[in-house]
Amino acid sequence: REAAYLAAARTAADSAAVAWALQNARVAHAASRLRPEPGSVFVRDSMMAENVRWILAQRPAGARAVLWAHNSHVARNPRWLGAHLERL
Repeated sequence: REAAYLAAARTAADSAAVAWALQNARVAHAASRLRPEPGSVFVRDSMMAENVRWILAQRPAGARAVLWAHNSHVARNPRWLGAHLERL
């Protein structure tokens, strides 16, 4: 289904806009499934890392990115965002 949306884009800019809209929909859908349970922060951090990975893949060669997050999220502890980002 996503391929159909991307195929319908008429220009590269349209294609990029569709790709971003689809990614935003994926993020919103994932966030809607989060529940306040023990350990859910680790699921959230892995989803945040996946979103960062996707965003970095969209940037032009040589472009830089800035990411900010709470210290506990960017810590390199296993299962936290920082540990996921370290593997990118």
